[in-house]
Amino acid sequence: MGLLIPPLPALRAFDAVARERNLRRAAESLNVTHGAISHQLKALEEFLGVSLVDRGKRSTQLTPSGQQYLASIRPALDALSAATLEIRGVAGRRLSLNVLPSLASRWLMARVGEFMQRHPGIDLRIAATQELVNPTSGAEVALRYGPGPWPHVSARHLRTEELFPVAAPSLWGKRPRTALTNTYPLLRDTHESWRPWLAEAGLAANGFRFGARFDDSGLLLQAAEAGQGVALARSLLAMDALRTGRLVRIGRLSVVSPNSYYLICGAECDLAPAAQLFADWLETSLGSHDFKAGATLRAIG
Repeated sequence: MGLLIPPLPALRAFDAVARERNLRRAAESLNVTHGAISHQLKALEEFLGVSLVDRGKRSTQLTPSGQQYLASIRPALDALSAATLEIRGVAGRRLSLNVLPSLASRWLMARVGEFMQRHPGIDLRIAATQELVNPTSGAEVALRYGPGPWPHVSARHLRTEELFPVAAPSLWGKRPRTALTNTYPLLRDTHESWRPWLAEAGLAANGFRFGARFDDSGLLLQAAEAGQGVALARSLLAMDALRTGRLVRIGRLSVVSPNSYYLICGAECDLAPAAQLFADWLETSLGSHDFKAGATLRAIG
C-alpha cells in the first residue's frame, strides 16, 4: 500500500487557517480567494472523515481532532519546507531582521535559538530599533506592531493581540483574578490606551490615577515588574513574565487591540528563501500563542 497523503493544497490551506484562526486572513496569506480556502479545507475534512475547525463569526478555532492533526503534521511540513529550501542551495544565506526592542527583548530572544538550531546555515543579523526601515531586498525583513498598513512597504499580517492589566506580585499580591481598583497608578503605553479596556469593564477613567507614560512596551512591563503601578499588557510580551511569576494578571477581562503584528518586507513581499524560512517559523511560533483560556474577550475598533 502506498503513502496515504492528502493533497498538498489542502494541507497548506489547513496550516494557514490554523495560523490565522480566520478564513479571510488565511486566504490572504496564500493569495487565494475565501471560497478557495473553504473548498480546500472542506476537501481535507472529507478526506480525513473528521471535522477540523469550528467556524465562528469572529474566529475559526480548531476542533480537538484538528489540534491533534496539526500537532502531528506540523513537524513534517516544517521538515518538507526546510528540505526543499536546502536542496535549492539556501544554506549559508544572510538574513537581516529589524525588530522592535520590546518584541526582541520580551519574546523573540528567548525563542530565536530554536530557529537557529533548525537552520544553522543561515547568517541571521538582528537590529533592534523603533525606526521602521524600508527593506531593500528579499533577504531583509522587519517585525512591527501597529494598525498597518505602512507607506512604501508590504506588510504581511501575522496575528492580532489582546490586552489585559498586570502588576507585580509585590504590589498586587498573588490574586490574578482580583478586580481592578484605583489603589495603584495605571502605567501608560504610548501605543495602547487604557480607555477602551476601562469602558468594557464599566469603569470611568477619571476615577483612576495615571502614572508614567512609556514609548517602549518592554520598559512599560519592566516598570510594572518593579512595582511602579499597573500596566495594560500585550499578552505576547507579558506571557513569559506571567509564566515565571514576575507579573500577575488582574481580572478576567481582555480586549482585542486595534494593532497587530506584521512582517514588513519589500515590494510584493517576495522573500528570499532564508527569509521565507524565518517567516514560516515566525508564523508557527506566533500561532502557538493563543488567547488565555477562560478570558472574557471584547473587540475594540
